[in-house]
Amino acid sequence: MDLINESQTYLSGSEIIKYIAIAVCGILIIQVLFKSVKDKLSLLIQICIIGALMYFILKYDIQKKKKEEVEFSKIDEEESPIQLKELLKKDKEAFAIYKALLDIRIYNDNSYDTSLMRYMEFLNLKDMILYSNSENLKGLYETTDMKIDSCLNELLVISKNTSDEDSLRIQSAVRKLYKILYGVHMLEIKIHLKEQWKKKEITNTSFPITLEDTKVKGNILTDHRNYNLHYSVY
Repeated sequence: MDLINESQTYLSGSEIIKYIAIAVCGILIIQVLFKSVKDKLSLLIQICIIGALMYFILKYDIQKKKKEEVEFSKIDEEESPIQLKELLKKDKEAFAIYKALLDIRIYNDNSYDTSLMRYMEFLNLKDMILYSNSENLKGLYETTDMKIDSCLNELLVISKNTSDEDSLRIQSAVRKLYKILYGVHMLEIKIHLKEQWKKKEITNTSFPITLEDTKVKGNILTDHRNYNLHYSVY
């Protein structure tokens, strides 16, 4: 039972499917190798053999992932803001990006912490939109863009005090965060709101939404020719 729970926690859907496929292929291979044995007991033995092998393989893989997670989540409590550990629980990809920039926090800890705080505030807004019955969904939705802009801009501010190499690291981090924020979180929000528009009765607080971004603004991913790390504002 523990193995099943741990598999759900530490293995992705594709990895679980991969192990099921390996188990099925293993049984088929054994059947081909032992064609002469056709009684039911032999099939049971085959399943037990494959099951035992899969158990040890899964156990090894899960233990490996546990160790990786411990190493991944290790941060210096004194050198990092409290929100960083909170981010680990909500968004591991973003956590990895902020963790990788911890060494440049010394140049502007206020901007680093503010950027992280805005990211957490955005995630809280997302939860409110998806899981609460708020009557102010439009206001919450419009605020998400403000949080994203502030989050990315605060991170870019740090580059003014760093070397060219660290500036490039920050720029790369901002691009990655942009992709996560708009390509994952905002897309999820938009799909949810679009479904709400279709299903729920239209009231004075309802509003339509499209999956396309209709807001006129700079795009950090596509406007690279005119993009300036120090002067562009998103």
